[in-house]
Amino acid sequence: MARRIRDPESRERIVDAAARVVAELGLRGATVRAIAAEAGVSTGYVMHYFPDKAALTDAVLDRTNRRAGARVEAAVRAQDSALASAIEALLPLDAERRLEWRVWAAFWTATPAGGGGPALVGARN
Repeated sequence: MARRIRDPESRERIVDAAARVVAELGLRGATVRAIAAEAGVSTGYVMHYFPDKAALTDAVLDRTNRRAGARVEAAVRAQDSALASAIEALLPLDAERRLEWRVWAAFWTATPAGGGGPALVGARN
């Protein structure tokens, strides 16, 4: 049976908190307990919205990518020089973009639990 989401805004607040924790502590340090503390909720509250840490970190990466992608698309539409606009839209020029870069870096440098090189984050086996 699918989970009923009581409050979509709460889910987004948890994803916001998780992004900050991932950016600060990396994927390994971003425990559900640390994310819950950052969001000011219990771990059970987090688990109501996400079945496990992997689903939560997938949501963080997905949201980060969607926001950056939308910014790039808007910049390309608004300018004559599409490539320069796209590049500028991705540069870490403000707090939101710096957070995005820190999230990406955490995912890029993560290794699977068993070791063996970089993880393909977001891919399901």
